[in-house]
Amino acid sequence: MYYFKWKKYLEPFMELYGVELAGRGRRIREPFCRTMEETVEDLSGQVLRRLEDGGSYAFFGHSMGCYIAFELACRLQETGKAGPVHVFCSGADAPEEAGEEFVVHTLPEKKFTDYVLGFHGMDRTVFEQEELCRVFLPILRADFQVIDQYDYGKTHGVLHTDITVLYGDQDHSIRSELSKWERFTDGSCHFIRFEGDHFYLTPHMREVVQTINRTLRPYER
Repeated sequence: MYYFKWKKYLEPFMELYGVELAGRGRRIREPFCRTMEETVEDLSGQVLRRLEDGGSYAFFGHSMGCYIAFELACRLQETGKAGPVHVFCSGADAPEEAGEEFVVHTLPEKKFTDYVLGFHGMDRTVFEQEELCRVFLPILRADFQVIDQYDYGKTHGVLHTDITVLYGDQDHSIRSELSKWERFTDGSCHFIRFEGDHFYLTPHMREVVQTINRTLRPYER
């Protein structure tokens, strides 16, 4: 998992846990979640099991994962469980602006792969190899189906914790004012800009993790 690379930069008081979506990795044989509601319901069980021993925690989500982290935090608040002390929202418009003006996950294969490659985060050769295509295309289509069908209006969630919004200054997937994120928390909302596109995380890995370290240091115990 990509985020496991962060371990060497995280401060010792923190532990890194990566949630795994159905249909991927060790859960490859499980059916995909097709909506945000299904995804949050599925992941909330994983998170609650991790929280049985107590302690503070935070969420980090990038792109689609950003909306999952936001909605998951809202869900945990609603259940009366202790919510995250912080949510890091990366590479995404505010929830009410999520998704495209057109449906992505049902695009014909050529248009779909061209759209994905437009994010500049995947090697074109992946789509030129039949075996890899059979693995990755269904996963990618399932991801976009979740976003295509995501409707913030169904939840109207507002976080009771602080938010940090991180983004690349050349990320063309962000089409609205990021200041709109301020409406989605009654805590503080901070913005951090990095040079780069939608996948600014890769060249700025150390700086991103240092941001997390600084933000969460007050919760060290």
